[in-house]
Amino acid sequence: MESSTVQESDPEKKRPDLAPSLEINDAAPADGSSVPTSEDLKTLPRVCDKISNAIFFMVVAEVAERFTYRSLTGPMQNYIQNPLHDTSHPGALGKGQATATAIGYFFSCWCYLTPIFGAIVADSWLGRFKTILVGTITATVGVSILFITSIPICLEKGAGFPGLIVALFIIGLGAGGIKSNVGPLVAEQYVTKEPRLSIDSQGHQVIIDPDITVQTIFSRYYWIMNIGACSGLVAVWLELKVGFWGTFLVPLCIYACAVIVLIVGRNNCVTHPPEGSIVSKAVHALWIGLKNNRDMDKARPSYHIQQYGSSTLPWDDHFVDELKIALTACRVL
Repeated sequence: MESSTVQESDPEKKRPDLAPSLEINDAAPADGSSVPTSEDLKTLPRVCDKISNAIFFMVVAEVAERFTYRSLTGPMQNYIQNPLHDTSHPGALGKGQATATAIGYFFSCWCYLTPIFGAIVADSWLGRFKTILVGTITATVGVSILFITSIPICLEKGAGFPGLIVALFIIGLGAGGIKSNVGPLVAEQYVTKEPRLSIDSQGHQVIIDPDITVQTIFSRYYWIMNIGACSGLVAVWLELKVGFWGTFLVPLCIYACAVIVLIVGRNNCVTHPPEGSIVSKAVHALWIGLKNNRDMDKARPSYHIQQYGSSTLPWDDHFVDELKIALTACRVL
């Protein structure tokens, strides 16, 4: 009888698997929120969480990159095509239209190619924040070279064209470290992964949704980033009123400010250690498949274990399956 009484008065001992979920649902954090039930998820409105402005401090690197890109691509045609002392058109190098167009296309292509390498460096060695910082410093050096060699006395001594080529190459390298990492790093700053209940300012119960919060973060991120895209208006005005050195001085100052902001705020950033680049793994797996008559099954670790007794491949069979699906979608194999 005593045993029966204990079981009836303490039903959680009959079903201990329910106890953890009941404790989680009933417990409320200090801010008054709690885990929503399935009914709450269906009926309650979803809202954005509070977003700290500190999340966006690393966006200054992306703003500087966009500002510099637009500041260079706008006046670049005149800078390269027209001669220095042309009274009818602003210019500096006098290399002609064909050369100016070719260099302009090269710079655009280079800036959109280097993020591939920037992502590999971040994932394999430096991590995202350090790669952004190194990229910002690198681009600052490149813009400094461009600014110095665009001063009239340097142009008259023939330093303009070699300085331009070196500067564009270095600026593109820096842009690669920035463009591929700022967006993912911004997303990593919001660490909440699960929805929770809360009370809004009007006393209504709502669900704080991480997905909506991330969408809002990226909406603000792109809004801030596009501020830098307006620099083309300033660049052409400075080209006309001041000269090309004035046009290139502004992005140099912006990049210098970005370096300072990143260094000062580096301890406020949520970072993760590099875990290896999926790009390098994919290239390695593809190379194994190509060497074996385009047979991707030869890149499976299970195949290597079966054939050689062990495998040192840094991926699993599922990774090869996903790679085969991607190749099929692209109609490569």
